[in-house]
Amino acid sequence: MKTIFIAHLTWISIGLILMLSVSSLVTTEIASAAQDGDYDYVVGGEPATATIIGYRGMGGNVEIPSTLGGYPVTAIQSWAFYQCGSLTSVSIPNGVTSIGDYVFTYNYQLVSVTIAASVTFIGDGAFEFCGQLTSIVFLGSAAPFTGNNWVYGNSINIRGHAFNDSNFPAPGDSFNGLKMGELIPVGGYGSDDLLSSFWTAMAIVALIIVVIFLLFHRAGGRTTRPWYSRLDQSKANEMKDESRDQMKIIDQQSTSPSPHRNRLTKGQDQTNARCPWCGAQMTGSSFCSFCGGKLED
Repeated sequence: MKTIFIAHLTWISIGLILMLSVSSLVTTEIASAAQDGDYDYVVGGEPATATIIGYRGMGGNVEIPSTLGGYPVTAIQSWAFYQCGSLTSVSIPNGVTSIGDYVFTYNYQLVSVTIAASVTFIGDGAFEFCGQLTSIVFLGSAAPFTGNNWVYGNSINIRGHAFNDSNFPAPGDSFNGLKMGELIPVGGYGSDDLLSSFWTAMAIVALIIVVIFLLFHRAGGRTTRPWYSRLDQSKANEMKDESRDQMKIIDQQSTSPSPHRNRLTKGQDQTNARCPWCGAQMTGSSFCSFCGGKLED
């Protein structure tokens, strides 16, 4: 009887220990669950890493962060983006090694996916029933392991893309149910970004040239004039020459005898009279200061 009691007590003790262990594990996992921006995640492992367990964002073009709460993201847990109908594209960062089961299932608006080279595992049905999905880009040289039906129920136009030096099947062949399309260009599908950066650099260079041009002419203005200023000065010089020629003519007329001196109006008020030939105002003198005409007495 005593032996039976001791045996029962032993089993009860073992059961209590197991219950406490499970409770401790659950408590630890709940305590490590956190939110960073649009993402829910848990922390675990040694060294500590983050696993995405949920998404709260508005969708659209989503670039999954490589860190959450200061921890590197290494996995996306099953169902994390399940039925997220607002996603249109998703980029999985380098550092993530595992994409769980049914992660992006029923993402009806999802069109394109970019998978980092670090991904080695894609679970069952990970991209199942994404009706608009047409492009999955693999940035790694080694093809990841894929689960069953990982791209099941998608458009017939869906294609995979990989680098030429990878071990993915050739274009036109199937990679675990995914038909491979054209190879990734040497510049990658980020070439649009590279092109944008190129034109930005060209705009900066053009701006620098303009600034140097303006500074050069501003500095040169102390000793010489810019070309556009020289054009204006040339025009001004021409006008001065014309004015000088006209003044010479007037001077010659004022120093030479006028054939009309004796034909000026008689009895005109000398203080207000105007010369009838040149129209100049008489200043009280009997002679016109411009043409030399003389008023009669």
